[in-house]
Amino acid sequence: MTQVPDMSALLEQVQTAEELGALLDGVNDEQVSAVVRDVGADQVLERVFSVFPDRFEPARAGADARATIQWSVSFDGTPHAWVVDIADGACKVQAGTATNTRLTLDLALPDFLRLVSGRLNATQAFMGGKLKLTGDVMFALQMQGWFGLA
Repeated sequence: MTQVPDMSALLEQVQTAEELGALLDGVNDEQVSAVVRDVGADQVLERVFSVFPDRFEPARAGADARATIQWSVSFDGTPHAWVVDIADGACKVQAGTATNTRLTLDLALPDFLRLVSGRLNATQAFMGGKLKLTGDVMFALQMQGWFGLA
């Protein structure tokens, strides 16, 4: 059996999507969930969302790109809401909900980690029912290129 990674490294050392993906390679959802329970889902999500602004590529988005994106990441039956705002060539994130969102993405925490690390293809996740989209679904395809995940 594969040794479960020390997810505390996620909070302390992981700086890139590639490092996150390497941490997730070879572990299943139950193993990821067990470790996230020890670390805390809120702490894991705060760390992952904190790198979104650095991953944002304004040149790919275009100078006039504007969008409010709602994420609902479920863990152990509890949804965790995060908002990603794109405006004026910048990306801002915060915990919570927003109104007037262009897109809402809903998925389980292990799938979220795999998605943002590039280990889970968004289209396949959507078609397989792991990722639920509400709002401008076509925008979801465009948006993933804004964060270097296309």
